[in-house]
Amino acid sequence: GNWVRTDGGEEEGMLSPVAQVDRHHVLVSEILGGLVAEEHIHDIICIAHDKAIIDGEENSPVPVVKADNLVRFIKTEDAKASGCEYDCEAILQRIESYKVK
Repeated sequence: GNWVRTDGGEEEGMLSPVAQVDRHHVLVSEILGGLVAEEHIHDIICIAHDKAIIDGEENSPVPVVKADNLVRFIKTEDAKASGCEYDCEAILQRIESYKVK
């Protein structure tokens, strides 16, 4: 769909964050490959601006959550994934190995 932001009463189009989420998903999958199952990598668009009003998030193929609801969203997703056990230390080491120094 179309992404629009309103500033000072004027609407302007903006790039869809879904494309960026898709790129991030590919990257995270490549980094965590073999450590985390693909179905356990969840995409999300998090809006950080505290005054943002989000309309039409139900039309997004990726969940859209404001930052103040992020913890609740994660806890809900975590509850759905109960029974998934991963080696957190191995995941952390893998992520650390990809950091730019």
